[in-house]
Amino acid sequence: MLNLLSRIISPNEIVLKKGSLIRLKYLEGKKTIIVLGQSSFEATENFQKVKTFLSASKLEVDIIKLPSGDPTFDSVNKLLNHFHVYNPDIILGIGGGSVLDTVKIARLLFENNENIIQNISQNFSFKNSIRKTQLILIPTTCGSGSEVSSVVVLKENESSKKITFVSHSFIPDIVILDPSVLISLPINLIASTAIDALTHALESYSSKLSIPFSESFAKIAAFEIKNNLENAITNTDQILVKEKLQIAALNAGIAQNISSVGASHAIAHALGALLNIPHGVANGIVLSKVIQLNVSASPKVMEILNFIGFNSVFEFEVWLTNIQLKSDIPNKWGLYLKDQNKNIINELAMLVSEDVCIKTNPKRFSMEEIQNILLETK
Repeated sequence: MLNLLSRIISPNEIVLKKGSLIRLKYLEGKKTIIVLGQSSFEATENFQKVKTFLSASKLEVDIIKLPSGDPTFDSVNKLLNHFHVYNPDIILGIGGGSVLDTVKIARLLFENNENIIQNISQNFSFKNSIRKTQLILIPTTCGSGSEVSSVVVLKENESSKKITFVSHSFIPDIVILDPSVLISLPINLIASTAIDALTHALESYSSKLSIPFSESFAKIAAFEIKNNLENAITNTDQILVKEKLQIAALNAGIAQNISSVGASHAIAHALGALLNIPHGVANGIVLSKVIQLNVSASPKVMEILNFIGFNSVFEFEVWLTNIQLKSDIPNKWGLYLKDQNKNIINELAMLVSEDVCIKTNPKRFSMEEIQNILLETK
């Protein structure tokens, strides 16, 4: 029950602005493991800086790369085994939300002396750990908010279901937000991850668990994303604009960590599980339709849209569609369909109805309403 209370659990330290990677030069420990995804970050000048700064700290360094795609029980178990073999005292996760989520849960299991995570069929709260490692997270996108989240979402190995895990021990010791890591990020990833952050902000603001503290973070995050995203995808060398998106994503992450999200995330989880649609893309596909239904349930839905400059849901939908077109990301999920899964509306709707995020949506969606959203966005 403690995890369900509205509490502010945050990293001990958040390091900001261009050049903040140098914080790694002042770490104290013996053995560090760097966990990366399959992106091109390893080939960048920034990664060379990471290694140089860690070397200056006199740390022994090991590097492991995770497979691409959503975190799974298998990927967590493989990383956990690596932790047990290497026995690090500093764990450094660098990447998007999938990488950071995998690192967070593997680290908690390592600290609890667990050897494996088993498949389970329901959402699960972990016991908090006694810290024996320092966890440092460096997000390389501008959207997931995983670096300040007490939640991890994993995909089961043998099914398409996504399971939500909750523990405040997922919160890292240090977060480093250096906007220079975003310079080489393709515009489709800038847009899709920022849309994910925008969804965090909008849904947390109107969530059933929303409180004034979380609302303030949600409003400033949504405002900054709306006012900077188009510039970020048309002027890709504007580091100040990307810094604003990066900080907005963190603020949106704080908001959703307090008050959770809603139906858009529940649908995005289902689309990701069955069709492997990237999370931010999936949120962008369904967000406007979810908002249309939620307007009748809570005045806060239009409150925040008005705050960021929209007079109607239609105006917001036009703006979002324009972002999707300019950044070449899909606005229909049917593009991801294969022959064998052409008739999956009912299966998707069932997964949505079972997702924990649907419980905090301001409006209780019927199965028919979920199916209609899926049909309209196909």
